[in-house]
Amino acid sequence: MAAKPGADELRVRGRLRTLLGESPTVAPTSAAEPTPAPDDWWDRLYADEQPPQEQARHWWQAKSKPEPDEEPEDEDEEEDEDDEEEPARGKRQPRSPPTIPPRRYDNIPPRLRWLIYHSTAAAAGWRIGLVNWATDTAAWYAHGHWTSPTAWVLYGLAVGVVALYRRTRAWLLPIAWTAAIPASSIVVGVLLYGTTA
Repeated sequence: MAAKPGADELRVRGRLRTLLGESPTVAPTSAAEPTPAPDDWWDRLYADEQPPQEQARHWWQAKSKPEPDEEPEDEDEEEDEDDEEEPARGKRQPRSPPTIPPRRYDNIPPRLRWLIYHSTAAAAGWRIGLVNWATDTAAWYAHGHWTSPTAWVLYGLAVGVVALYRRTRAWLLPIAWTAAIPASSIVVGVLLYGTTA
């Protein structure tokens, strides 16, 4: 069952219809529905005479003011007394979970973290020769070998490298980083094509 719109919603609807050029239609109100009273919070807030404070509805809400000759009880002393009491035997006090200090890795901004991750993977690919291989392969494609049988094998190899990278992204960091080495190396190698003589 849908909730009936309130007075504010009806007023906004009428204003929108007027702005859009539609004829405002007033929804029929039933006699059983009472119209909400206008909110006079502004008048109550800035009234000259403040209304008398409402009495507490329940006994636990009533807070008696201390008598002039009575000294107010110090809440800190009560808390100290509670702390000094020993817990009943056999009952364990609940412990708050230990706070784990943030690691330095978590303080690095995400874009810089991504750059470090892929730069180190490409550097590892450079050491094992994948970046140079990717640069040579890009040059081979540039000479017109787009549809040769070897090119189709390389297309399949590239799809496999990307699938491996995407599949292992959520794994442990050393495994995910190792799987990112071929992908990062190929991207860097293709970007370096044309820079070598």
